[in-house]
Amino acid sequence: LRLQKLSSKMKARIALTLNLLMRTATFAPFPVLEPDNETVSLPDAELGPMAEFGAPGGGHFHNTDREWLSLGGGYEFTCEDEWNSQKGQILAVYPADAKDPSLSKYPLVVFGHGRNAQPQKEYLYTLHSVAAHGFIILAPDSASAVSQFWCEDFYKDLLATLMWAKDTNEGVLKAIDWDAELLFYGHSMGGNAALRASNHEHGAPFLQEYGHSSLADRLLRSGVLSLDGFFSNQWSPQDADRDEQIVLYITGHDDYVAKSSVAEWLYEQDVSNEKTFLDITGETHTSVVSDYKIIHAVTAPFLQCAATQQPLSCMQLECNRLKSKIPITECRQSRSS
Repeated sequence: LRLQKLSSKMKARIALTLNLLMRTATFAPFPVLEPDNETVSLPDAELGPMAEFGAPGGGHFHNTDREWLSLGGGYEFTCEDEWNSQKGQILAVYPADAKDPSLSKYPLVVFGHGRNAQPQKEYLYTLHSVAAHGFIILAPDSASAVSQFWCEDFYKDLLATLMWAKDTNEGVLKAIDWDAELLFYGHSMGGNAALRASNHEHGAPFLQEYGHSSLADRLLRSGVLSLDGFFSNQWSPQDADRDEQIVLYITGHDDYVAKSSVAEWLYEQDVSNEKTFLDITGETHTSVVSDYKIIHAVTAPFLQCAATQQPLSCMQLECNRLKSKIPITECRQSRSS
């Protein structure tokens, strides 16, 4: 009753204070780079000791840039509300030479951030590190508002980002390789959104509503990486039409926010053509995202395989090989064909 009598301004202050406390408590382990609104080059030296994993294709890691892009073309984010300070903003992180699309084309990764976090803060190190392997990453900052405890429709914002990128084809978006398979990547709430966006039952109708039937058809062959993703009452993998998909579930064994048993249940229920479950020893809900060994030994190689529909038995993803790179509590793989 006392809370009901508080003014809206006082409730807002309380919500903001709780949000700041939660963010500090939850995300302190992330290596955080200073965010800004300009394109800034991040040299390889700041990406961690990657040499032991080998650059993609035996070449060199890409220097990476980032910039803010504004959602347009009639698309709107579903999860935004009055708390969002940056309306319709998408963080783009990409190889520096993507600014000149005549040089190279890169697969697109649509990334979903976790609850109470922002791509330009908690995930900046991770996104630059993955982009250094040759990916253009688009991360909408739409569900990070303090009044949003959980946005069930965050997956629609990932799909709106995908459609907008396909329609816009300007600037760095011209360097997207649309012949590569669609890739969805997310953490925690964003991991759930990645799974739902790639689910033909949920994602296809939303894409078709905007006239993107070809993208809807391609969901069936998309690659999905869910880091400590939750599941909700509105969705389970049993509903998913994933006949040709490649899906990777990663969980931290010491994760007390989204326990490893949740990711294991998702894996067991998933009907994807090829799926992998990794329970990584000693990792928490936050460290599993930013640990450079996981990024370079697991995340990037998986996305490279999925982009070209390589089987999960490719050398980078064999369980025995991974165990020589990172401490693994359990590694399971299944193929339906």
